[in-house]
Amino acid sequence: MSLTPLFSQEDLSREQILRALEGNELHDTSRVDYYNELAWPVYSYDQADSSIYYAEKAIELSKKLNDLKRLSVAHRRIGITYANISDIKSAIFHQEESYRISKEIGFKRGMLLALNNIGVAYLNNEVLNTALTYFLNSLKIAEETGDFSSAPSIYANCGMIYRRTGDLERSKDYFMKAKYYSDLQKNAEMQMISNSNLSTSYRLLKNLDSAAYYLEEAKKYYNDNTSSS
Repeated sequence: MSLTPLFSQEDLSREQILRALEGNELHDTSRVDYYNELAWPVYSYDQADSSIYYAEKAIELSKKLNDLKRLSVAHRRIGITYANISDIKSAIFHQEESYRISKEIGFKRGMLLALNNIGVAYLNNEVLNTALTYFLNSLKIAEETGDFSSAPSIYANCGMIYRRTGDLERSKDYFMKAKYYSDLQKNAEMQMISNSNLSTSYRLLKNLDSAAYYLEEAKKYYNDNTSSS
Protein backbone atom coordinates (compact mmCIF):
# COMPACT_ATOMS: atom_id res chain seq x y z
CA MET A 1 0.00 0.00 0.00
CA SER A 2 1.26 3.47 -0.90
CA LEU A 3 0.91 6.46 1.43
CA THR A 4 2.75 8.80 -0.95
CA PRO A 5 1.34 12.31 -0.44
CA LEU A 6 -1.09 13.41 -3.12
CA PHE A 7 0.07 16.37 -5.14
CA SER A 8 -2.16 19.13 -6.39
CA GLN A 9 -2.58 20.37 -9.94
CA GLU A 10 -4.08 23.70 -8.89
CA ASP A 11 -1.95 25.73 -11.30
CA LEU A 12 -2.61 23.53 -14.31
CA SER A 13 -5.45 23.88 -16.78
CA ARG A 14 -7.48 20.95 -18.03
CA GLU A 15 -5.66 21.14 -21.36
CA GLN A 16 -2.25 20.99 -19.64
CA ILE A 17 -3.30 17.97 -17.62
CA LEU A 18 -4.58 16.18 -20.72
CA ARG A 19 -1.32 16.90 -22.56
CA ALA A 20 0.68 15.51 -19.66
CA LEU A 21 -1.40 12.33 -19.73
CA GLU A 22 -0.59 11.82 -23.40
CA GLY A 23 3.08 11.27 -22.59
CA ASN A 24 4.67 8.07 -21.34
CA GLU A 25 7.05 9.66 -18.84
CA LEU A 26 4.49 10.08 -16.03
CA HIS A 27 4.86 7.87 -12.97
CA ASP A 28 1.67 5.86 -12.37
CA THR A 29 0.97 7.59 -9.06
CA SER A 30 1.17 10.96 -10.80
CA ARG A 31 -1.13 9.63 -13.50
CA VAL A 32 -3.71 8.73 -10.84
CA ASP A 33 -3.42 12.23 -9.39
CA TYR A 34 -4.13 13.70 -12.82
CA TYR A 35 -7.14 11.42 -13.27
CA ASN A 36 -8.44 12.48 -9.88
CA GLU A 37 -8.02 16.15 -10.80
CA LEU A 38 -9.98 15.59 -14.01
CA ALA A 39 -12.71 13.90 -11.99
CA TRP A 40 -13.57 17.28 -10.48
CA PRO A 41 -16.48 18.88 -12.39
CA VAL A 42 -14.52 22.15 -12.62
CA TYR A 43 -11.96 20.43 -14.85
CA SER A 44 -14.54 18.73 -17.00
CA TYR A 45 -16.67 21.85 -17.41
CA ASP A 46 -19.46 20.32 -15.35
CA GLN A 47 -19.80 17.32 -17.67
CA ALA A 48 -20.67 14.42 -15.42
CA ASP A 49 -19.74 11.77 -17.99
CA SER A 50 -16.21 13.15 -18.19
CA SER A 51 -15.84 13.28 -14.40
CA ILE A 52 -17.08 9.70 -14.04
CA TYR A 53 -14.80 8.50 -16.84
CA TYR A 54 -11.65 9.90 -15.24
CA ALA A 55 -12.63 8.81 -11.73
CA GLU A 56 -13.14 5.26 -13.00
CA LYS A 57 -9.68 5.36 -14.58
CA ALA A 58 -8.25 6.56 -11.25
CA ILE A 59 -10.04 3.73 -9.44
CA GLU A 60 -8.73 1.14 -11.89
CA LEU A 61 -5.12 2.31 -11.74
CA SER A 62 -5.17 2.82 -7.96
CA LYS A 63 -6.36 -0.76 -7.51
CA LYS A 64 -3.61 -2.00 -9.81
CA LEU A 65 -1.03 -0.10 -7.75
CA ASN A 66 -2.70 -1.08 -4.46
CA ASP A 67 -2.56 2.65 -3.66
CA LEU A 68 -5.39 2.84 -1.15
CA LYS A 69 -5.10 6.53 -0.36
CA ARG A 70 -5.52 7.52 -3.99
CA LEU A 71 -8.27 4.93 -4.34
CA SER A 72 -10.18 6.55 -1.47
CA VAL A 73 -9.89 9.94 -3.18
CA ALA A 74 -11.16 8.53 -6.49
CA HIS A 75 -14.21 6.98 -4.83
CA ARG A 76 -14.91 10.24 -3.01
CA ARG A 77 -14.73 12.31 -6.17
CA ILE A 78 -16.88 10.03 -8.28
CA GLY A 79 -19.35 10.05 -5.39
CA ILE A 80 -19.54 13.84 -5.56
CA THR A 81 -20.30 13.68 -9.28
CA TYR A 82 -23.06 11.12 -8.75
CA ALA A 83 -24.54 13.35 -6.05
CA ASN A 84 -24.46 16.30 -8.46
CA ILE A 85 -26.55 14.34 -10.98
CA SER A 86 -28.91 13.09 -8.23
CA ASP A 87 -27.84 9.45 -8.42
CA ILE A 88 -27.87 9.22 -4.64
CA LYS A 89 -27.53 5.44 -4.42
CA SER A 90 -24.27 5.52 -6.40
CA ALA A 91 -23.10 8.64 -4.56
CA ILE A 92 -23.51 7.03 -1.15
CA PHE A 93 -21.96 3.74 -2.31
CA HIS A 94 -18.77 5.47 -3.44
CA GLN A 95 -18.56 7.72 -0.38
CA GLU A 96 -18.96 4.66 1.85
CA GLU A 97 -16.16 2.95 -0.08
CA SER A 98 -14.00 6.03 0.38
CA TYR A 99 -14.73 6.04 4.10
CA ARG A 100 -14.05 2.30 4.46
CA ILE A 101 -10.71 2.52 2.65
CA SER A 102 -9.69 5.69 4.49
CA LYS A 103 -10.47 4.06 7.82
CA GLU A 104 -8.46 0.96 6.85
CA ILE A 105 -5.32 3.03 6.27
CA GLY A 106 -5.90 5.61 9.01
CA PHE A 107 -6.49 8.45 6.53
CA LYS A 108 -8.48 10.66 8.91
CA ARG A 109 -9.09 13.53 6.50
CA GLY A 110 -10.47 11.09 3.96
CA MET A 111 -12.82 9.71 6.63
CA LEU A 112 -13.93 13.22 7.61
CA LEU A 113 -14.69 14.26 4.03
CA ALA A 114 -16.49 11.05 3.12
CA LEU A 115 -18.75 11.28 6.18
CA ASN A 116 -19.54 14.90 5.34
CA ASN A 117 -20.34 13.99 1.72
CA ILE A 118 -22.69 11.20 2.82
CA GLY A 119 -24.38 13.71 5.10
CA VAL A 120 -24.84 16.12 2.20
CA ALA A 121 -26.38 13.36 0.06
CA TYR A 122 -28.94 12.59 2.78
CA LEU A 123 -29.57 16.28 3.48
CA ASN A 124 -30.30 16.93 -0.19
CA ASN A 125 -32.88 14.16 0.00
CA GLU A 126 -34.49 15.50 3.18
CA VAL A 127 -33.34 12.58 5.36
CA LEU A 128 -32.44 15.04 8.08
CA ASN A 129 -31.68 12.91 11.13
CA THR A 130 -29.48 10.54 9.15
CA ALA A 131 -27.67 13.48 7.57
CA LEU A 132 -27.11 15.03 10.99
CA THR A 133 -25.54 11.83 12.32
CA TYR A 134 -22.98 11.83 9.50
CA PHE A 135 -22.19 15.52 9.96
CA LEU A 136 -21.67 15.10 13.69
CA ASN A 137 -19.40 12.09 13.15
CA SER A 138 -17.42 14.12 10.63
CA LEU A 139 -17.03 16.89 13.22
CA LYS A 140 -15.83 14.38 15.81
CA ILE A 141 -12.90 13.55 13.53
CA ALA A 142 -12.23 17.28 13.00
CA GLU A 143 -12.09 17.79 16.76
CA GLU A 144 -9.95 14.68 17.22
CA THR A 145 -7.41 15.70 14.59
CA GLY A 146 -7.58 19.50 14.81
CA ASP A 147 -8.43 19.59 11.09
CA PHE A 148 -11.13 22.26 10.95
CA SER A 149 -10.63 23.26 7.31
CA SER A 150 -14.07 21.93 6.35
CA ALA A 151 -15.72 22.86 9.65
CA PRO A 152 -17.59 26.05 8.61
CA SER A 153 -19.83 24.29 6.10
CA ILE A 154 -20.34 21.22 8.30
CA TYR A 155 -21.36 23.31 11.31
CA ALA A 156 -23.66 25.34 9.05
CA ASN A 157 -25.30 22.16 7.73
CA CYS A 158 -25.90 21.00 11.30
CA GLY A 159 -27.33 24.40 12.16
CA MET A 160 -29.72 24.18 9.22
CA ILE A 161 -30.95 20.74 10.30
CA TYR A 162 -31.44 21.80 13.91
CA ARG A 163 -33.45 24.80 12.72
CA ARG A 164 -35.63 22.67 10.48
CA THR A 165 -36.26 20.21 13.30
CA GLY A 166 -37.23 23.00 15.70
CA ASP A 167 -34.14 23.11 17.97
CA LEU A 168 -33.53 26.84 17.56
CA GLU A 169 -31.02 27.31 20.38
CA ARG A 170 -28.81 24.50 19.19
CA SER A 171 -29.16 25.75 15.62
CA LYS A 172 -27.89 29.16 16.71
CA ASP A 173 -24.94 27.59 18.53
CA TYR A 174 -23.88 25.66 15.43
CA PHE A 175 -24.15 28.71 13.19
CA MET A 176 -22.00 30.54 15.74
CA LYS A 177 -19.38 27.80 15.40
CA ALA A 178 -19.62 28.09 11.62
CA LYS A 179 -18.97 31.82 11.98
CA TYR A 180 -16.04 31.24 14.34
CA TYR A 181 -14.22 28.92 11.94
CA SER A 182 -15.07 30.94 8.85
CA ASP A 183 -13.65 34.02 10.59
CA LEU A 184 -10.48 32.10 11.49
CA GLN A 185 -10.08 30.97 7.89
CA LYS A 186 -11.13 34.33 6.42
CA ASN A 187 -13.62 32.42 4.30
CA ALA A 188 -15.77 35.28 3.02
CA GLU A 189 -18.49 33.11 1.50
CA MET A 190 -19.01 31.16 4.73
CA GLN A 191 -18.76 34.37 6.78
CA MET A 192 -21.66 35.74 4.77
CA ILE A 193 -23.66 32.50 5.09
CA SER A 194 -23.06 32.04 8.82
CA ASN A 195 -23.86 35.67 9.67
CA SER A 196 -27.03 35.57 7.57
CA ASN A 197 -28.17 32.39 9.30
CA LEU A 198 -27.32 33.82 12.70
CA SER A 199 -29.55 36.76 11.87
CA THR A 200 -32.38 34.36 11.05
CA SER A 201 -31.73 32.37 14.22
CA TYR A 202 -31.94 35.42 16.46
CA ARG A 203 -35.03 36.67 14.65
CA LEU A 204 -36.76 33.33 15.27
CA LEU A 205 -35.68 33.55 18.93
CA LYS A 206 -37.25 37.05 19.10
CA ASN A 207 -33.89 38.75 19.74
CA LEU A 208 -34.28 41.45 17.13
CA ASP A 209 -31.24 43.55 18.08
CA SER A 210 -28.90 40.58 17.53
CA ALA A 211 -30.79 39.66 14.36
CA ALA A 212 -30.19 43.16 12.99
CA TYR A 213 -26.50 43.07 13.98
CA TYR A 214 -25.75 39.80 12.18
CA LEU A 215 -27.74 40.88 9.14
CA GLU A 216 -25.49 43.94 8.85
CA GLU A 217 -22.44 41.68 9.24
CA ALA A 218 -23.73 39.44 6.44
CA LYS A 219 -24.26 42.46 4.20
CA LYS A 220 -20.70 43.58 4.81
CA TYR A 221 -19.28 40.29 3.57
CA TYR A 222 -21.71 40.32 0.66
CA ASN A 223 -20.49 43.76 -0.33
CA ASP A 224 -16.86 42.70 0.10
CA ASN A 225 -17.43 39.68 -2.16
CA THR A 226 -19.18 41.60 -4.89
CA SER A 227 -16.66 44.47 -4.87
CA SER A 228 -13.70 42.10 -5.23
CA SER A 229 -15.22 39.87 -7.92
